[in-house]
Amino acid sequence: MLTDDTEHQAILEASCWLGRMQSREFSHADHHAWALWHSAKPEHQRAWRLVADVRRHVSMAHASTRQPQPRQPLRLGLHMLYALLWTLIGPGY
Repeated sequence: MLTDDTEHQAILEASCWLGRMQSREFSHADHHAWALWHSAKPEHQRAWRLVADVRRHVSMAHASTRQPQPRQPLRLGLHMLYALLWTLIGPGY
């Protein structure tokens, strides 16, 4: 598990990037900014892998139990992701 302040900050930033990517307004410039952030530090890459893995697992679990409804499953999945990340990084952040 990631424990130091730098890693916690990277997880928070990765979570924010994921949220931005889910937005319809995410642009090519935003993608370029994300790529710069991602490549800037190894902890960014580790945090991104963690956030992406959590999102994938939440999506798979949610897909196996949901009934089709427009956009609501995505919101629920993101809430689950944020709750899990909150648990990982703690209330101090």
